[in-house]
Amino acid sequence: MKLTRQQLNASLKSIDTLVKFLEKYNFQEILQTVAEFLAVSPQNLLNGLGEDDKEEVIVKNYSANLKDLISHAGYFRELYDLLTDEYSKKVLLNLLSFRILPVKKLLSEIIGHEQFLLTRLVKCSRNKALVVCGSGNGILLKYHHDYQPGYVFESSIEKLVKDQQKLTRFSNLKIKLLNNSQENNLNRTVVLDSEVKEPIGLLQVDTPKSSIGILISAKNHLQKDHPKIIVYLSHAASHLWKIPMLLKQICPNYKFYLRYYQKDHASKLVLFAVPKEKISKLALNKKLHFYSFNGTSGKWRDGELTKEVGVIPYLLLKQYGIQQTLVTKNDSSITYNNLKKVVPGLKIEYSPDNDNFIISELEFVQQNYRQMDGLILRGPYPSFFPVLDLYRQLRPDGYVYLYLDANAAWMDRINWQDRHFQKFMDQCDLIATSGRMLQKHLNIKWPKWTINYIPNGFYNFSHHNLDLKWDKKEKVILTVGRIGTYQKNNEALLLAFSQIAEKIPEWSVKLVGPVEDQFKSWLEKYFACYPKLKGRVILVGEIVDKGKLLTEYQRASIFVLTSRLEGGTPNVIAEALTGGDCIITSGIAEAADATNNEKCGRIYHSNAELAQLLVELSTNASLRLKLEKAAWIYSQANFAFEKIIKRLHALLFWREDQ
Repeated sequence: MKLTRQQLNASLKSIDTLVKFLEKYNFQEILQTVAEFLAVSPQNLLNGLGEDDKEEVIVKNYSANLKDLISHAGYFRELYDLLTDEYSKKVLLNLLSFRILPVKKLLSEIIGHEQFLLTRLVKCSRNKALVVCGSGNGILLKYHHDYQPGYVFESSIEKLVKDQQKLTRFSNLKIKLLNNSQENNLNRTVVLDSEVKEPIGLLQVDTPKSSIGILISAKNHLQKDHPKIIVYLSHAASHLWKIPMLLKQICPNYKFYLRYYQKDHASKLVLFAVPKEKISKLALNKKLHFYSFNGTSGKWRDGELTKEVGVIPYLLLKQYGIQQTLVTKNDSSITYNNLKKVVPGLKIEYSPDNDNFIISELEFVQQNYRQMDGLILRGPYPSFFPVLDLYRQLRPDGYVYLYLDANAAWMDRINWQDRHFQKFMDQCDLIATSGRMLQKHLNIKWPKWTINYIPNGFYNFSHHNLDLKWDKKEKVILTVGRIGTYQKNNEALLLAFSQIAEKIPEWSVKLVGPVEDQFKSWLEKYFACYPKLKGRVILVGEIVDKGKLLTEYQRASIFVLTSRLEGGTPNVIAEALTGGDCIITSGIAEAADATNNEKCGRIYHSNAELAQLLVELSTNASLRLKLEKAAWIYSQANFAFEKIIKRLHALLFWREDQ
């Protein structure tokens, strides 16, 4: 029976179907069907043509790759099971599928934009050797301070000379030829077990022709030292399975991760191997103590304790027993009512008295660094630069989590090449932003660092019932925040409502939050122009009780965010989604994140469009209910703070089992 396109597509859905496919069909049958699928001749495909001529470099080894797949299908099934995380399995499946059917989509789905694995791998192996075989200057330039001594083995004299010129500033660094013979035509590589006397903390191998020989030559080190391993797999057909299987044989207690990176038309397939017990002793300590600092004024406000400022430390304490202290300047006008009532267990400690809060925080670090196992910093403020620098000098083993609290305009103003800023970022273990678009933007703009995605979530302080009764929803358009500030742009909602109020006579607008004085004056003029709206535009004021605030969200049907600018995805979005409100938002940077690409709301770009959307969603009950239900489902999957903290903890302490 002839192999059909449908059978070809179906075979790429899972590793099981792919392996069965390779076992059932021969080389010629697969080649002929793929050629027909791509509308090229079999010979052209073998010569290096895929979807178009731009694919030539990637698929030039089509014949060798396909024959290797058919001959070793069982090994790839074993390799799939060997990989630790689902993303690695996805990378492998897509790569194998691409070797059968070379279409761009299969690779574009797995291109890694973040180097999280690399960042976590190279940390916390101080006083062990860093061994780099092949191209590895990037590792040395960024992480040389974590390892002593360092070894570089190059494949040619030319590269060795370049390294000697480029790496002169590194002390205790040995640069040698990978080929230990003076005659380059003798392909004998060094024996790492003999050449490296010290324990190895990190081994990176980027030598396509001799990777297997190098790993075998380091067998004693691998079994005794349990170093972290990074291997750049070549495009050779068999390397994809031979190297992981070799490492599994030498190091049976390792976990394996596979990543695919592409930059400037060059692709790299990287295998990461991590010993299962390679979790920092500090991370296993049940008495960890983290401290949060304020980078704008040195003071924390009581209301911030129920936002991410307090929720993140509170849940790290509640879920993982990590003690948490918020460091603040002593201000008699601030009372922390939420400390015992809402976030019990969090501590407030006062920094030494000083008019300059930066000096005050520096003095606090100097006095308390011994119990400061980690820092939580909010925003890349220059005020934090000396604080973190001092902390790193005193506690090089500590953890530092920087959440950017950022919007694109602020981040774009930062001169990321400034040496002080670079040093600050280098000293952070984990950097995150609360919006996906900004994460993507910063990972491109700041290629030196990995920016992770940690959203602002919702935590049910009041233990309120989150199940919704959709028929109890009221005809209420809700907005929550600091009412009347320039940033929140609440005037846009009220002006839009004034234009369409007669079309939706049963609907009202509620504004919840503290009200700016100038906005009260603006409202007086507004009601003078639209007196009939006095009973339909309701100024609720601030609701401190989280249970009562959640009730407002659950009663409302539509939530509107009119902000001119936001730092990531704001807290009110997670709250509104949890309340089952369909979202209407301005075109802030994270509008797509807030509405799940408009699956649970809409994005507007003008006041006229806002008015039109208000009419559409208030009058179309079936559409509104669909968006409301989608909002609630989206919130439970993505914005439950308990799940977010679980991911944060895993990122901080490299706990894959979470």
